[in-house]
Amino acid sequence: MMPTTGTMLAYLSVAAPAIAYLVRRHLLRRGAEPLVFILGCIACYGLLLLSLPFTEAAIEADMYSFDLNGDGIFDDSEMTPEAKAAMRRWSSDVGRNFAPFTGLFICPIWSAMVYAVFAFGYRIGNAFFRTKAIG
Repeated sequence: MMPTTGTMLAYLSVAAPAIAYLVRRHLLRRGAEPLVFILGCIACYGLLLLSLPFTEAAIEADMYSFDLNGDGIFDDSEMTPEAKAAMRRWSSDVGRNFAPFTGLFICPIWSAMVYAVFAFGYRIGNAFFRTKAIG
């Protein structure tokens, strides 16, 4: 359950700016772009932060699943190649530790890119599929 939850929240954090843009496009009045952009950035960052404990718990549970005697120490007999890979995933936590700091910069950049792509696509769609009134 935990790996699925962390992964789902991480993907949702990536999709948050697009969801915010579509909500603004269909439900809110014109001129709410800055507010919705800020809310999209906050949602992206918040979901990213929310996914970190789930991901950390899943990686730690995977590592400790190789501790056969349950003492919290890995003996030579417990160090299989799979256990070494799980320990490497657990100890390589620089990205997870710095995610709150890098997310402060990445989430607004990502949101701006998503908004630009959606706005460009919307304008192109309007230019090509504009219907003209007869009469």
